[in-house]
Order: sequence, then structure tokens, then C-alpha cells
Amino acid sequence: MPMEIVIMVLALGLGGMFTGIVTDYLKTKRQVAKAEASSGLNDEVMARIDAMSQRLAALEAIVTDEDRELTRKFDQLREDAKRGVA
Repeated sequence: MPMEIVIMVLALGLGGMFTGIVTDYLKTKRQVAKAEASSGLNDEVMARIDAMSQRLAALEAIVTDEDRELTRKFDQLREDAKRGVA
């Protein structure tokens, strides 16, 4: 009879350990899946940020060039007005 109690205690202990191992494994697997999904989302967000940065740089170049060109034209008109050119 004492041997049966030892076997039962060992079975319960091993069953508990096995349950804990499986639970930890499944939890880790879910965390890895979340991290991979998050990584994919981060890659998409970074790609969109890069594209927007390129578009912003192009718009800045256009605005800057137009401002300089407009300033140059105003300066030319002032010079022409001073010289009396219509």
C-alpha cells in the first residue's frame, strides 16, 4: 500500500510538471506569434514612413525652388522698374 501512495504522488507530480511545461510552451508560442505579427506591422509602418519621407522631401524641394524662383522674378521686376523697363 505505501508503494501505491508513492506511485500516485509521483504520477501527480509528473502530471503537474507536464501540464506546466505544456502551458509554458503554448504561452511562448503565442508570444512569438504576436512578436512576428508586430514585426510585420512595424515593417509596414516603417515602409510607409520611408515613402512619406520621400514625398515630403520632394514637396520641400518644389516649395523651396518655387520660392527662390519667385524671389528671383520679383528682384528682376524691381531691377527693371528701377531702369525704367516696362
